[in-house]
Amino acid sequence: SAIEALAEAGATETLVELATQSHDPQHRQVALRVLGRRAPESLAPSARALVDDPDPRIVCAAVDALAPIVALARDAIYRALDRPEPECIGRALRVLTGDGDVRTVANVGRLLESSDLTVRRMAAEVLATARSEHARALLRSRLEREEEPSARRALLTSLAFRPPVS
Repeated sequence: SAIEALAEAGATETLVELATQSHDPQHRQVALRVLGRRAPESLAPSARALVDDPDPRIVCAAVDALAPIVALARDAIYRALDRPEPECIGRALRVLTGDGDVRTVANVGRLLESSDLTVRRMAAEVLATARSEHARALLRSRLEREEEPSARRALLTSLAFRPPVS
């Protein structure tokens, strides 16, 4: 595609411009995918604006593109957790899986209180991968109050999971 050709030519600035300013959502999504593979760090300055985009497809593509640079883009990825669309939250949770940062545990932990059952279950799964006693305490606390059977199972499974020591 023309966007891939821009990447091959090393036109990172043009791709960032396309990802952040194009009026065509498909072009933006493709540019974000290409940048995520080739130059994710180039998106760091635009990360917040990208996850605040009104189009959830752009937000999901942006979160995926920021995945290789979680350490640089954590705050933007946390903002995606506040989106109303479960698919945006799910993408952000997948990107944060295994990230043991204290702020990540706190941001994901608050999703255990979500009214969306799927979001609660995904948050429990992400917290299971954080090698953190605080994460385990959040899971135990939610388990004490959780009434929905599948969410209880997810919490119990998460508490039983022991992430490998790296």
